[in-house]
Amino acid sequence: MTIETPDYNRELLRTLNVLCVEDVDFARESLAYYLKRRCGRVDMAHNGQAGLEMFRSNAYDVVLTDVLMPVMDGLEMAQRIKAIDKNMPVLVLTALSDEETRNQAQAIGVEGFITKPFFPEKVAEEIHRCMAARKAG
Repeated sequence: MTIETPDYNRELLRTLNVLCVEDVDFARESLAYYLKRRCGRVDMAHNGQAGLEMFRSNAYDVVLTDVLMPVMDGLEMAQRIKAIDKNMPVLVLTALSDEETRNQAQAIGVEGFITKPFFPEKVAEEIHRCMAARKAG
């Protein structure tokens, strides 16, 4: 059984440009398939360095990133993105749920922490929550 995103979420999601950074092919492709059907534009990168380069070249509304990746990990990428634009919402997707990782992510200023495994619907809900809070704030 899947949980459908409510209609009011769909309208907001359709306006968003999303950068998703994930090194695991299956996870990246699954998330891309789900998000591309719901968001305005979704760009995918396979590591933090590639994600940072895409961020520098394109306009995004939100960044999703895994933590453990080759070349550059997601927390380092998030820190560099926040140095460029401190207000850029970053959501962390990770199998790591330890306190140290959460503390590092919070110190960088990430807006959300989604623990793997997750349903794509949960990611859409977190994107909506993050963007709705930003518009309200």
